[in-house]
Amino acid sequence: MRIKGILFDSGDTLIFPKTGSWWPGPDFEPILQRHGIYISQFSPRQMKTALDEGEKYLAANHSISDLEEEREQFRTYYRIVCSNLGIGEKDNQLFEDLAGAYVDGCNVDLYPDTVSTLNKLTKEGVILGILSDAWPSLNKKYEMLSIRKYFKSFTISSQVGCCKPNELIYQKAIHEIGINPENLLFVDDDYENAKAAVRLGMRGTVISRNGENVGIKDIPFIEDLNSVFKIIKGQNERTN
Repeated sequence: MRIKGILFDSGDTLIFPKTGSWWPGPDFEPILQRHGIYISQFSPRQMKTALDEGEKYLAANHSISDLEEEREQFRTYYRIVCSNLGIGEKDNQLFEDLAGAYVDGCNVDLYPDTVSTLNKLTKEGVILGILSDAWPSLNKKYEMLSIRKYFKSFTISSQVGCCKPNELIYQKAIHEIGINPENLLFVDDDYENAKAAVRLGMRGTVISRNGENVGIKDIPFIEDLNSVFKIIKGQNERTN
């Protein structure tokens, strides 16, 4: 079947964190410093434990409908992280600043091939959508990056209430983009997520910008977005 649309994962596929790491979020260190707290006083083990506890909270409470709920969730997240670092009794302004930076800031940047690929796909009539394990503020971040206009659909896990590879979020994304699974390509940096798309009838592809998944044999593997066009061409030629 011809590929008429593409569902893209977001993080490590189209965008990456400016700090080089997704957690503990943007400006964590400078915000702590403004409150008289210095990262150097914590060991790597302390930081890992604190971040693990914060991640447990986010994973157990992954159902958010709007930005205000997201801010409240990240106020709690940063309270948990800071508490595990022994700084939980600080003024609430610390948690307001940290949550605000995550929700309202743009802590991400675009890969060099993102805009050119999206632009070319759109000109060729390919319908595009996002399917991401993320929070509502991702929509705003895409607007700030000037790429929201490329996507017909924007399916976010926190608004669905489950993450990939849960079948429900794929079904939601398929419904929102309005294209039959057999006519959809799904691009994700996670192998299991791509396999889940294949089980639902889509064409799954793993993107690995650092080449880590080079050993993949049962599913197409690409190292950059430009290679998407080869997959589309190959699939459509087999259909003709």
